[in-house]
Amino acid sequence: QGKRPAMEDQHVMLRVLHAEEEEGGCSTSASAPAADPALRYASVLDGHGGTRCVTFIASALPATLAADPSISAAALSACDAPATLLGAALHRAFVATDRSFLDGIRETGRNDGATALCV
Repeated sequence: QGKRPAMEDQHVMLRVLHAEEEEGGCSTSASAPAADPALRYASVLDGHGGTRCVTFIASALPATLAADPSISAAALSACDAPATLLGAALHRAFVATDRSFLDGIRETGRNDGATALCV
């Protein structure tokens, strides 16, 4: 809806879903993946009202998902319904990422946000 001062949308594509905790936040550049190395991650992020939220989600969501022990190679191979485990892990990652972002901006008065689609 009109010209924006900055691009508010992002996308993320990872051939291997992995995470590393760094000072000040999450990163997706770890050397030791927690998630099954066969897992791929892709997301399209539609930013609203600024870039802070979408930038945070682009980093934090895949890192939070990858850190979930329920999607390790061992857990997925031992499960009769791995899609159910993945769906639950993705839901937990969305909730945790949302809470983390909101906790960080609650007192700033900013109102930017984002919509995310992940596969």
